[in-house]
Amino acid sequence: MIPAVVTSSMKVLLLPAVVWTMATYVFHLPHLWIQVATLTAACPTGVNA
Repeated sequence: MIPAVVTSSMKVLLLPAVVWTMATYVFHLPHLWIQVATLTAACPTGVNA
């Protein structure tokens, strides 16, 4: 159960933070694109399929 909690926490918290940081400071994307990318990164796995 612990690996599932860790993996889920990383998916929900860490991945959107990394996407936001990269989109803002590395790629300098427009504000709307940053919002969309961050929201997409926070979606559950398989929601885009």
